Amino acid sequence: MLSGKDAIAAYEVLLTSPITRLARAGRWIEASSVFILAGLAILVPYKIRALNFSLPAQVAAGAFAGYMVFAVAPTSNVIALMLACGAAAAAGAAVAAIPGALKAWLGANEIVTGLMLVPIVQGLLSLVGEPIFAVLRSFGFARIAEQNELVGFLPLRVISGFDTGMLHTGVLITPLACVAAWLLLQRMPTGFELRMVGSNERFAKYAGLPVARTVVSAFAFGGAFAGLAGVHMALGHPGGLYLNTSGLTFDGITVALIAGANPFVLPFAGLIYGYLVVGADYMEIHTSSGQELIHVIQGLVVLFAIASTRIRKDHG
Repeated sequence: MLSGKDAIAAYEVLLTSPITRLARAGRWIEASSVFILAGLAILVPYKIRALNFSLPAQVAAGAFAGYMVFAVAPTSNVIALMLACGAAAAAGAAVAAIPGALKAWLGANEIVTGLMLVPIVQGLLSLVGEPIFAVLRSFGFARIAEQNELVGFLPLRVISGFDTGMLHTGVLITPLACVAAWLLLQRMPTGFELRMVGSNERFAKYAGLPVARTVVSAFAFGGAFAGLAGVHMALGHPGGLYLNTSGLTFDGITVALIAGANPFVLPFAGLIYGYLVVGADYMEIHTSSGQELIHVIQGLVVLFAIASTRIRKDHG
C-alpha cells in the first residue's frame, strides 16, 4: 500500500514520467499509436452495436501478412512498406469478416465466435510461420533476417539524430487511419448504413438496406485497422512479429469508450490512455501498483460507459 510521501511521489511519476525525457515521449507516442488503431478496430463494429473480440487474431494476421509481403517484395523499401500495409489491412479484414459473417447470416454471437477465433488463428500462424520463413531464407530473400528480426519502419532517431526511443516512422499510419475512419463513418454511404443498422436493424431492413452485408462490412473495416496495428508492431521493432497482443482488445475498448465512439475524439483518447499506460509502467518501477491502476481505469471506463448507455435508454 502507498501512503503519504510515497503515494505523492508515485503519482508524480505517473503524471510526469512520459514527458521527462525525449525517449520516454517517443515511447508514449508509439504506444498511443497502437492503442488508437485498436480503438478504431473496436469503434467501427461498435457502430452496429457489435464488439470485435477477435481483435488479437486480426492483429496477428495483419502482422504476419505485412511481414511476409515486405520480406519478399522486390521493390524499394518505401513501396514494399506500402504493399505490406495493404496486405496487413486485407488480412485483418478477412479474419474479422468471419465472426461478422457468422453473426449476419447465422445469428451467432460475435463475442463467442471472436474469442474462439483468436487461438485458432494464432495457432495456425505459429504452425506455418517458421517453416515458411525457413523456405524464404533458403531462396535468399534479402529482407528475411535470422530469428525473424526484420525491421521495416525506420526509427526516428536515425532520421532526427535525437534519442526518440522506440518511436519509428510507422506512427504515420495512425493519423492516416484516423482520417480514413472519419471519412468512412461521416462522409460515405457506408457510414450512414452502419449508423442506421446500429440504431434500428429492423427499420434498416424495411428501408431496403443490405443489413447482412453492412454487418460484415463493419467487422471487415474494423479488422483492417487491427491489421494495420499488427504491421505497425511487426515491422517497427526487432522481434515485433511475436509481440503479445492479448490485452489489445480491452485497450481498444477502453479507448473507444473514452472517446464516446467518436472517430474525431478517439485520437485524443488514445493519447491520454497511452500516456497513462506508459506512466504506469514507470510508476511500477518505483512501486508495485502501476499496472493495477491501469486495470482499475479500464474497469471504471467500461462500467461508466455501460451505465451511461442504460441511462440514455431509460430517458431517451
